[in-house]
Amino acid sequence: MIAIPYKSPDRRTRAQFLFPASASWQQAQKLIVEIGPGRGDFLFHLASTNPDAIILAVEIKSLRVDKLVRRIQKRGMKNIILIQADGRDFLKTFSEKIHALYINFPDPWPKQRHRENRLMNPRFLSSINALLTPGGFFSFTTDDQTYATYTSRLLQNIAEFQSLEEKRMSTSAPDAFPTYFSEKWKAMGRTIYYQRYKKL
Repeated sequence: MIAIPYKSPDRRTRAQFLFPASASWQQAQKLIVEIGPGRGDFLFHLASTNPDAIILAVEIKSLRVDKLVRRIQKRGMKNIILIQADGRDFLKTFSEKIHALYINFPDPWPKQRHRENRLMNPRFLSSINALLTPGGFFSFTTDDQTYATYTSRLLQNIAEFQSLEEKRMSTSAPDAFPTYFSEKWKAMGRTIYYQRYKKL
């Protein structure tokens, strides 16, 4: 693995790249991003099913990054780039470079006083349009109904996004890859909400 510091005057947006030497995202013909890969279940699925793409994983928590580094090394995957950063700030420079963006089970910050911490907020969702290539794909999955409804209403205001779900939000996705958290929440009786969009 190679570590390259991404310098920023703001410590909250400072990032660190961790990736196999053979990977070069600058030259990637196809760039797929996952924000908050957690244990890496879905990340490894993306990497194995898209061998021709560079998979860019953005994780803000150091402990998760450390664990993911070991798991990536153990699997010998060469098309994953792992970045420790706040995705909302780091991805600002990726104008129309991302072919697909996935966000699975982010912290819903359910308390009213904490909602400003939500990843899915008006500013970030508006910026996604600029990040995706024409025809690009965006997927958001959560087990929190309030968060799902809140996000769906925000996405309705983005004219460039076309929902791929009949009612903008679905509780069934037969093609969804089962991850540790999705199966855990289902086993607890929770409903999973899927939102998928295409950039026009």
